[in-house]
Amino acid sequence: MVVANSRDDLAFFPNELDFAKIKRGATPTTHMTVTYPAKARVQVTGAKCDNDHIDVKLLELARGTTERSYRISATVRADIPQGELHTYVELATNNPAMPCLRVPLHVEVEPAPPHIEKMRTIPRAERGRLINLFPLPAPRKALRP
Repeated sequence: MVVANSRDDLAFFPNELDFAKIKRGATPTTHMTVTYPAKARVQVTGAKCDNDHIDVKLLELARGTTERSYRISATVRADIPQGELHTYVELATNNPAMPCLRVPLHVEVEPAPPHIEKMRTIPRAERGRLINLFPLPAPRKALRP
């Protein structure tokens, strides 16, 4: 038997933390806003992700008389491996009826672009001349018999 509690007064915008496709080595950040009526007396007390490649921060945006809102920020670390990651960000609350809210997080990490060496500018005096890209080894000295 499954038991679930549903609340229509909690609002998540957007409804998930989705990075879509990123290049390996990139460190993008995505945000989500959680809003609920102040009368609910719920506080988000913490945010964490069980994956070491995702850093999560929680910031209280507003504490008004009608509503409270928080910003959850998730940042991908540069050392994340290539591939697809589906995980959750867990939001801890002070409400024993719902001590933890789980927000889906998705990221697809593509291979890093190949490293391209910066080419040097050819000085004006050398322009038009043939340039040997692969220098030949120095000539050997002849051996005396």
